[in-house]
Amino acid sequence: MTDAIAGNIQVLSGDLLTILPQANNGKVRAIAVTSGKRSPLAPQIPTVAESGVPGYDTSGWFGIVVPAATPRPAMSMQTVRP
Repeated sequence: MTDAIAGNIQVLSGDLLTILPQANNGKVRAIAVTSGKRSPLAPQIPTVAESGVPGYDTSGWFGIVVPAATPRPAMSMQTVRP
């Protein structure tokens, strides 16, 4: 992201929660999301399929792993929405 903002690279692919704040403040321009449908977090950004690559749909997910002996309370997470 730092290199995109500085103009050192022309294209960056990353997760929406990292890119969206920078796009909203005008530091980068979001041109498409890779999912099959527009994101409810950024409905103004078209999908890659809408942008001319029919059928394009790539979504990712993140997993978090901890040692087996980690106490359950330490693994409790709350969903955060921007």
